[in-house]
Amino acid sequence: GGSILPYTSQFFSEKLNIPVDYFNPFRNLQIGTEVNVEELAKVAHGFGEVVGVGLRNLAQCPVELNLMPKSIQKKQQFNQKKPYFIASIFSLVAAVFAFGLFFSKVADLKSEALEKTSREVNPLKEKETNLDAEEQKLKKAQSEAGQVVEWLGQKFVWGDIFKELRRVFLATEETTRLSLGVPVGVWIETFAPDNPETGLSLASNEAPATAEPEVNPNISPEMAKRYGLPMPGAKKAPKKAASGSSSAGATNEIGTIKLNIRAVNLKRVKPTANDELAFALQKELQASPLLDKETTLSGQLEQVDESAPTFVFEVTLRLKRPIKL
Repeated sequence: GGSILPYTSQFFSEKLNIPVDYFNPFRNLQIGTEVNVEELAKVAHGFGEVVGVGLRNLAQCPVELNLMPKSIQKKQQFNQKKPYFIASIFSLVAAVFAFGLFFSKVADLKSEALEKTSREVNPLKEKETNLDAEEQKLKKAQSEAGQVVEWLGQKFVWGDIFKELRRVFLATEETTRLSLGVPVGVWIETFAPDNPETGLSLASNEAPATAEPEVNPNISPEMAKRYGLPMPGAKKAPKKAASGSSSAGATNEIGTIKLNIRAVNLKRVKPTANDELAFALQKELQASPLLDKETTLSGQLEQVDESAPTFVFEVTLRLKRPIKL
Protein backbone atom coordinates (compact mmCIF):
# COMPACT_ATOMS: atom_id res chain seq x y z
CA GLY A 1 0.00 0.00 0.00
CA GLY A 2 2.84 2.34 0.70
CA SER A 3 4.01 2.21 -2.87
CA ILE A 4 1.12 4.40 -3.98
CA LEU A 5 2.14 7.30 -1.77
CA PRO A 6 2.77 10.44 -3.80
CA TYR A 7 6.38 11.05 -4.92
CA THR A 8 7.47 7.55 -3.88
CA SER A 9 9.07 6.90 -7.25
CA GLN A 10 10.95 10.20 -7.25
CA PHE A 11 12.27 9.50 -3.77
CA PHE A 12 13.74 6.14 -4.62
CA SER A 13 15.11 7.42 -7.91
CA GLU A 14 17.02 10.21 -6.19
CA LYS A 15 18.23 8.15 -3.23
CA LEU A 16 19.18 4.97 -5.10
CA ASN A 17 20.13 6.54 -8.43
CA ILE A 18 18.24 3.85 -10.33
CA PRO A 19 15.14 4.19 -12.52
CA VAL A 20 11.91 3.27 -10.79
CA ASP A 21 8.92 1.97 -12.70
CA TYR A 22 5.62 0.55 -11.48
CA PHE A 23 4.38 -2.82 -12.65
CA ASN A 24 1.61 -2.30 -15.25
CA PRO A 25 -0.68 -5.39 -15.51
CA PHE A 26 -2.49 -3.80 -18.49
CA ARG A 27 0.63 -3.69 -20.64
CA ASN A 28 -0.31 -6.74 -22.80
CA LEU A 29 -4.07 -6.28 -22.54
CA GLN A 30 -6.42 -4.51 -24.93
CA ILE A 31 -8.27 -1.70 -23.16
CA GLY A 32 -11.81 -0.82 -24.17
CA THR A 33 -12.43 2.54 -25.80
CA GLU A 34 -14.88 3.59 -23.09
CA VAL A 35 -12.15 3.43 -20.35
CA ASN A 36 -10.20 6.59 -19.47
CA VAL A 37 -6.66 5.39 -20.10
CA GLU A 38 -4.97 8.37 -18.36
CA GLU A 39 -6.85 7.87 -15.11
CA LEU A 40 -6.28 4.12 -15.28
CA ALA A 41 -2.53 4.63 -15.76
CA LYS A 42 -2.32 6.47 -12.43
CA VAL A 43 -3.60 3.48 -10.45
CA ALA A 44 -2.69 0.60 -12.85
CA HIS A 45 -0.12 -0.84 -10.42
CA GLY A 46 -2.93 -1.52 -7.95
CA PHE A 47 -4.85 -3.82 -10.28
CA GLY A 48 -2.34 -6.71 -10.40
CA GLU A 49 -4.52 -9.13 -8.42
CA VAL A 50 -7.69 -8.15 -10.28
CA VAL A 51 -6.10 -8.68 -13.70
CA GLY A 52 -4.56 -11.98 -12.55
CA VAL A 53 -7.90 -13.34 -11.38
CA GLY A 54 -9.53 -12.26 -14.65
CA LEU A 55 -6.88 -13.96 -16.76
CA ARG A 56 -7.15 -17.15 -14.71
CA ASN A 57 -10.84 -17.45 -15.68
CA LEU A 58 -10.06 -16.96 -19.39
CA ALA A 59 -6.91 -19.09 -19.81
CA GLN A 60 -4.90 -21.79 -18.06
CA CYS A 61 -2.47 -20.46 -15.56
CA PRO A 62 1.16 -21.17 -16.56
CA VAL A 63 1.99 -22.02 -12.94
CA GLU A 64 -0.03 -24.68 -11.14
CA LEU A 65 0.59 -26.26 -7.74
CA ASN A 66 -0.81 -29.76 -7.23
CA LEU A 67 0.24 -32.00 -4.28
CA MET A 68 -1.48 -35.17 -5.61
CA PRO A 69 1.00 -38.01 -6.49
CA LYS A 70 1.68 -38.53 -10.21
CA SER A 71 0.60 -42.19 -10.10
CA ILE A 72 -2.85 -41.23 -8.86
CA GLN A 73 -3.05 -38.44 -11.46
CA LYS A 74 -2.20 -40.87 -14.27
CA LYS A 75 -4.74 -43.37 -12.96
CA GLN A 76 -7.43 -40.71 -12.87
CA GLN A 77 -6.52 -39.59 -16.39
CA PHE A 78 -6.63 -43.21 -17.60
CA ASN A 79 -10.02 -43.81 -15.97
CA GLN A 80 -11.31 -40.71 -17.69
CA LYS A 81 -10.09 -42.02 -21.08
CA LYS A 82 -11.11 -45.67 -20.53
CA PRO A 83 -14.62 -45.34 -22.06
CA TYR A 84 -13.08 -43.88 -25.18
CA PHE A 85 -10.61 -46.78 -25.46
CA ILE A 86 -13.39 -49.32 -25.08
CA ALA A 87 -15.51 -47.55 -27.68
CA SER A 88 -12.55 -47.41 -30.09
CA ILE A 89 -11.84 -51.15 -29.73
CA PHE A 90 -15.51 -51.99 -30.21
CA SER A 91 -15.67 -49.75 -33.30
CA LEU A 92 -12.53 -51.39 -34.73
CA VAL A 93 -13.94 -54.89 -34.22
CA ALA A 94 -17.26 -53.85 -35.74
CA ALA A 95 -15.50 -52.29 -38.73
CA VAL A 96 -13.42 -55.44 -39.32
CA PHE A 97 -16.52 -57.60 -39.08
CA ALA A 98 -18.43 -55.30 -41.47
CA PHE A 99 -15.59 -55.34 -44.02
CA GLY A 100 -15.34 -59.13 -43.77
CA LEU A 101 -19.06 -59.56 -44.28
CA PHE A 102 -19.05 -57.10 -47.18
CA PHE A 103 -16.14 -58.78 -49.00
CA SER A 104 -17.69 -62.20 -48.37
CA LYS A 105 -20.90 -61.07 -50.06
CA VAL A 106 -18.95 -59.51 -52.93
CA ALA A 107 -16.90 -62.70 -53.40
CA ASP A 108 -20.10 -64.80 -53.53
CA LEU A 109 -21.65 -62.47 -56.10
CA LYS A 110 -18.50 -62.48 -58.24
CA SER A 111 -18.27 -66.25 -58.09
CA GLU A 112 -21.84 -66.56 -59.30
CA ALA A 113 -21.24 -64.01 -62.07
CA LEU A 114 -18.02 -65.78 -63.11
CA GLU A 115 -19.75 -69.14 -63.29
CA LYS A 116 -22.56 -67.66 -65.35
CA THR A 117 -20.13 -65.89 -67.67
CA SER A 118 -18.07 -69.05 -68.13
CA ARG A 119 -21.16 -70.97 -69.24
CA GLU A 120 -21.83 -68.28 -71.83
CA VAL A 121 -18.21 -67.81 -72.96
CA ASN A 122 -17.19 -71.43 -73.52
CA PRO A 123 -19.41 -71.89 -76.60
CA LEU A 124 -18.16 -68.56 -77.95
CA LYS A 125 -14.54 -69.68 -77.56
CA GLU A 126 -15.23 -72.68 -79.74
CA LYS A 127 -16.78 -70.40 -82.34
CA GLU A 128 -13.80 -68.04 -82.04
CA THR A 129 -11.41 -70.90 -82.81
CA ASN A 130 -13.40 -71.83 -85.91
CA LEU A 131 -13.61 -68.16 -86.92
CA ASP A 132 -9.83 -67.71 -86.57
CA ALA A 133 -9.25 -70.70 -88.83
CA GLU A 134 -11.63 -69.27 -91.44
CA GLU A 135 -9.95 -65.84 -91.18
CA GLN A 136 -6.58 -67.43 -91.85
CA LYS A 137 -8.01 -69.11 -94.93
CA LEU A 138 -9.54 -65.80 -96.02
CA LYS A 139 -6.25 -63.93 -95.57
CA LYS A 140 -4.43 -66.57 -97.57
CA ALA A 141 -7.02 -66.36 -100.34
CA GLN A 142 -6.84 -62.55 -100.32
CA SER A 143 -3.06 -62.68 -100.52
CA GLU A 144 -3.19 -65.06 -103.48
CA ALA A 145 -5.87 -62.93 -105.14
CA GLY A 146 -3.78 -59.80 -104.59
CA GLN A 147 -0.80 -61.50 -106.20
CA VAL A 148 -2.91 -62.48 -109.19
CA VAL A 149 -4.29 -58.94 -109.47
CA GLU A 150 -0.75 -57.57 -109.37
CA TRP A 151 0.32 -59.97 -112.09
CA LEU A 152 -2.65 -58.96 -114.23
CA GLY A 153 -1.82 -55.31 -113.65
CA GLN A 154 1.72 -55.89 -114.94
CA LYS A 155 0.61 -58.09 -117.81
CA PHE A 156 1.24 -55.40 -120.40
CA VAL A 157 4.24 -53.71 -118.73
CA TRP A 158 6.85 -55.11 -121.10
CA GLY A 159 4.70 -54.26 -124.09
CA ASP A 160 4.31 -50.70 -122.84
CA ILE A 161 8.06 -50.39 -122.26
CA PHE A 162 8.92 -51.59 -125.76
CA LYS A 163 6.26 -49.32 -127.24
CA GLU A 164 7.66 -46.33 -125.33
CA LEU A 165 11.23 -47.18 -126.40
CA ARG A 166 10.11 -47.35 -130.03
CA ARG A 167 8.52 -43.90 -129.72
CA VAL A 168 11.68 -42.50 -128.09
CA PHE A 169 13.95 -43.92 -130.79
CA LEU A 170 11.74 -42.59 -133.57
CA ALA A 171 11.66 -39.15 -131.92
CA THR A 172 15.45 -39.19 -131.56
CA GLU A 173 15.92 -40.14 -135.22
CA GLU A 174 13.58 -37.36 -136.32
CA THR A 175 15.19 -34.73 -134.08
CA THR A 176 18.71 -35.64 -135.24
CA ARG A 177 17.62 -35.82 -138.88
CA LEU A 178 16.23 -32.30 -138.70
CA SER A 179 19.40 -31.10 -136.94
CA LEU A 180 21.94 -32.69 -139.34
CA GLY A 181 19.88 -32.85 -142.51
CA VAL A 182 20.66 -36.52 -143.20
CA PRO A 183 18.79 -39.78 -142.49
CA VAL A 184 19.56 -41.24 -139.07
CA GLY A 185 19.24 -44.81 -137.83
CA VAL A 186 19.45 -45.97 -134.21
CA TRP A 187 18.25 -49.28 -132.75
CA ILE A 188 18.59 -51.62 -129.76
CA GLU A 189 21.16 -54.36 -130.15
CA THR A 190 20.83 -55.96 -126.71
CA PHE A 191 18.27 -55.50 -123.93
CA ALA A 192 18.95 -57.05 -120.52
CA PRO A 193 18.10 -56.31 -116.85
CA ASP A 194 21.08 -54.91 -115.00
CA ASN A 195 20.98 -57.62 -112.34
CA PRO A 196 23.34 -60.54 -112.82
CA GLU A 197 21.29 -62.69 -110.42
CA THR A 198 18.14 -62.63 -112.54
CA GLY A 199 19.62 -64.64 -115.38
CA LEU A 200 17.35 -62.75 -117.80
CA SER A 201 18.37 -61.20 -121.10
CA LEU A 202 16.16 -60.03 -123.94
CA ALA A 203 17.72 -58.90 -127.21
CA SER A 204 17.25 -59.00 -130.94
CA ASN A 205 19.87 -61.72 -131.24
CA GLU A 206 19.69 -63.28 -127.73
CA ALA A 207 17.40 -65.52 -125.72
CA PRO A 208 17.45 -66.53 -122.04
CA ALA A 209 19.74 -69.46 -121.50
CA THR A 210 17.45 -71.14 -118.98
CA ALA A 211 14.17 -71.17 -120.86
CA GLU A 212 12.76 -70.59 -124.31
CA PRO A 213 9.08 -69.74 -124.95
CA GLU A 214 7.14 -72.33 -126.83
CA VAL A 215 5.67 -71.35 -130.18
CA ASN A 216 1.89 -71.18 -130.00
CA PRO A 217 0.47 -72.00 -133.45
CA ASN A 218 -2.84 -70.31 -132.57
CA ILE A 219 -1.37 -66.91 -131.65
CA SER A 220 -1.83 -64.06 -134.11
CA PRO A 221 1.28 -62.50 -135.69
CA GLU A 222 0.25 -59.05 -134.33
CA MET A 223 0.10 -60.33 -130.75
CA ALA A 224 3.40 -62.18 -131.12
CA LYS A 225 5.04 -59.09 -132.57
CA ARG A 226 3.72 -56.79 -129.84
CA TYR A 227 4.93 -58.91 -126.90
CA GLY A 228 8.10 -60.34 -128.43
CA LEU A 229 6.79 -63.92 -128.63
CA PRO A 230 8.04 -66.43 -131.24
CA MET A 231 6.23 -66.00 -134.52
CA PRO A 232 4.14 -68.99 -135.66
CA GLY A 233 6.14 -70.97 -138.22
CA ALA A 234 9.37 -69.06 -137.49
CA LYS A 235 12.62 -70.92 -136.86
CA LYS A 236 14.07 -70.77 -133.39
CA ALA A 237 17.07 -68.50 -133.02
CA PRO A 238 20.26 -70.12 -131.78
CA LYS A 239 20.82 -69.79 -128.06
CA LYS A 240 23.55 -67.50 -126.80
CA ALA A 241 24.83 -66.93 -123.33
CA ALA A 242 23.16 -63.87 -121.85
CA SER A 243 25.58 -61.12 -120.95
CA GLY A 244 25.77 -60.68 -117.21
CA SER A 245 23.64 -63.75 -116.52
CA SER A 246 24.33 -66.09 -113.65
CA SER A 247 23.12 -69.40 -112.33
CA ALA A 248 22.49 -67.86 -108.94
CA GLY A 249 18.94 -67.58 -107.57
CA ALA A 250 16.95 -64.92 -109.39
CA THR A 251 15.40 -61.95 -107.66
CA ASN A 252 11.78 -60.97 -108.20
CA GLU A 253 12.22 -57.31 -109.18
CA ILE A 254 13.73 -55.46 -112.11
CA GLY A 255 14.38 -51.74 -111.80
CA THR A 256 17.39 -51.19 -114.08
CA ILE A 257 17.84 -52.29 -117.69
CA LYS A 258 21.02 -52.20 -119.75
CA LEU A 259 20.74 -51.34 -123.44
CA ASN A 260 23.44 -51.78 -126.06
CA ILE A 261 22.60 -49.27 -128.74
CA ARG A 262 23.88 -49.37 -132.31
CA ALA A 263 23.47 -46.41 -134.62
CA VAL A 264 24.52 -45.32 -138.09
CA ASN A 265 27.94 -43.63 -138.06
CA LEU A 266 27.49 -39.89 -138.78
CA LYS A 267 31.09 -38.72 -138.50
CA ARG A 268 31.25 -38.13 -142.22
CA VAL A 269 28.54 -35.48 -141.72
CA LYS A 270 29.90 -33.86 -138.58
CA PRO A 271 32.75 -34.87 -136.20
CA THR A 272 30.49 -34.58 -133.14
CA ALA A 273 27.37 -36.00 -134.75
CA ASN A 274 27.65 -39.36 -132.99
CA ASP A 275 27.88 -37.66 -129.58
CA GLU A 276 24.93 -35.43 -130.39
CA LEU A 277 22.86 -38.46 -131.36
CA ALA A 278 23.70 -40.28 -128.11
CA PHE A 279 22.87 -37.29 -125.92
CA ALA A 280 19.70 -36.60 -127.87
CA LEU A 281 18.61 -40.18 -127.14
CA GLN A 282 19.46 -39.74 -123.45
CA LYS A 283 17.36 -36.54 -123.29
CA GLU A 284 14.37 -38.25 -124.90
CA LEU A 285 14.67 -41.22 -122.52
CA GLN A 286 14.83 -38.99 -119.44
CA ALA A 287 11.66 -37.22 -120.60
CA SER A 288 9.77 -40.50 -120.86
CA PRO A 289 6.95 -40.97 -118.28
CA LEU A 290 8.04 -44.58 -117.71
CA LEU A 291 11.70 -43.83 -116.98
CA ASP A 292 13.45 -42.04 -114.15
CA LYS A 293 15.69 -39.00 -114.53
CA GLU A 294 18.66 -41.19 -113.57
CA THR A 295 18.50 -42.85 -117.00
CA THR A 296 21.93 -42.02 -118.47
CA LEU A 297 24.56 -43.06 -120.94
CA SER A 298 26.96 -45.60 -119.45
CA GLY A 299 30.44 -46.48 -120.54
CA GLN A 300 32.26 -44.88 -123.46
CA LEU A 301 30.98 -44.27 -126.96
CA GLU A 302 32.72 -46.53 -129.45
CA GLN A 303 35.33 -44.48 -131.29
CA VAL A 304 35.14 -45.24 -135.00
CA ASP A 305 36.43 -43.52 -138.12
CA GLU A 306 34.32 -42.20 -140.94
CA SER A 307 34.55 -45.46 -142.89
CA ALA A 308 32.79 -47.55 -140.21
CA PRO A 309 29.10 -48.06 -141.00
CA THR A 310 27.90 -48.02 -137.36
CA PHE A 311 29.00 -47.33 -133.81
CA VAL A 312 27.88 -48.68 -130.40
CA PHE A 313 27.15 -47.11 -127.01
CA GLU A 314 25.40 -48.20 -123.81
CA VAL A 315 22.40 -46.76 -121.95
CA THR A 316 21.21 -47.63 -118.44
CA LEU A 317 17.43 -47.35 -118.06
CA ARG A 318 15.96 -46.66 -114.63
CA LEU A 319 12.29 -47.62 -114.38
CA LYS A 320 10.07 -45.40 -112.25
CA ARG A 321 8.10 -48.45 -111.19
CA PRO A 322 10.23 -51.60 -110.86
CA ILE A 323 8.77 -54.73 -112.39
CA LYS A 324 8.02 -57.58 -110.02
CA LEU A 325 8.35 -61.03 -111.52
